[in-house]
This record gives sequence, structure tokens and C-alpha cells, in this order.
Amino acid sequence: MAEKKKPVVVELELTHNCFCTDVPERMKDGRIKYIAYTGSGPHSVYHLFEVRAPDLDNVLERIRKHPTVKQVQILRKSDNMAEIHAETEKDPSTAKALLKSRSIFMEPALYEGGVERIVIMAPSDDSFRQFLNSLDESFNVKLKSKHYIRKNEKISLDFFRNSGFLKLRAAADLVTDKQLEAFQLACGQGYYEEPKKISMRELAEMMDISEAAFSELLRKAERKLLPILADIIKVVK
Repeated sequence: MAEKKKPVVVELELTHNCFCTDVPERMKDGRIKYIAYTGSGPHSVYHLFEVRAPDLDNVLERIRKHPTVKQVQILRKSDNMAEIHAETEKDPSTAKALLKSRSIFMEPALYEGGVERIVIMAPSDDSFRQFLNSLDESFNVKLKSKHYIRKNEKISLDFFRNSGFLKLRAAADLVTDKQLEAFQLACGQGYYEEPKKISMRELAEMMDISEAAFSELLRKAERKLLPILADIIKVVK
């Protein structure tokens, strides 16, 4: 019971009626990252977002045409990335639920494949429940992980930055789709088990590439992800 009064870090996946989840659902190799809440009016709410996509112009046009969007201002734009200021209909957003529950984002929300992925810290279980209750009924929520902060753990943001939780997410962003596919395939097929349940050659055949090409994909994914996983293990043990 006492544990539920401790601060808690929660990782969630959300789906709801919002351009942030609707547009990425139809994006190939694209994503939207939430940057900041910038204010609200009688009937509108304003946020900053980062949009990344190979077909960026088409994605921005779909955002403008989304029924919840009133106006989009492009602040900065390159070939495949844009920072935008969006005015949308006033609704019970994730950011608003955080304010009501006195919780905070541990990192910017990421919208990819029709899903909003967030990591938040709430002062207690009651605050986390208040966050959930503040979300609109249209939200579908999936709990991915939950970690209560122990007495000997620091509760500062620096702790989480240094612990590896956020570094792992940042590293995951750097892993290409093919590298991630190779790494997930190796994990799922038992390549890392003792004894191995599958060979490198068999994994390469499953991806229809050469053994050398698969080995290179796996090596690059491991180089980005495994050092940070070691940091996390040191913290949680």
C-alpha cells in the first residue's frame, strides 16, 4: 500500500481521435513528435510538433485537412522534417490530463503507426489514476510498463536522463527499420538463447538477404541498443 504513494514512472500506448494519431497511421516511415503546449483560447488549443516523413508535403497537407485542425503554421522545414505550430479544436488532450493530475512528460510524446507513445511521471498512484480519468472516453490506453521510485532513487529528471530509459528511446529512434527488423527477429527466434535456437544463416533467409547483410544489420542494432540496456540494468538492480 505504501508503494502506491510513491512517485511512479509509467509507459503508455494511446489511441484517440487526433491528427497526431490519425495521420501517422497512414504514413510510411514517418512520425510526429510532440514538443510543447503553447496555450489555448475559448474554442482552440495550440501545440508545437515535429513532423518527419519522406513525403513531407503530403503529410502536412493531410494534417491541414484533418477535421480537428483549424490552422497550421510551418516554423521550420527541410526535405523530410518540419516543425509546426498547430491550432486544433479544444479537447481533453494528453497534455491537459497531465496538468490536472500534476504529472509530467519524461520525454516528448511520439506518434507513430496510429499510436501515441508516452512516458510520464506521476506523484503517486492516485495522481496516475487522475491522469487516466482526465482522458476522454475516446482514448484507448495500453499500459506498457510501470516503475515505482524507490527511496534510494533520485526523483530528479537528471536521474531518468542518466538512467538509460530516455537514452534507450533516443537510440531506438536512430535504429533503421531494417536494423530493428533484424534485431527483433533474432530476439523472437531465439538467437540469443543458450543454446541458440536458430543460426545467422537461417535468420538471413527469413529476411531474404545474405548472411553478411543480416550480420551487418544486427551488429549495427546491437551497437546502438545494448550499451544503453546495460545502463538500465545497473539502475534497476
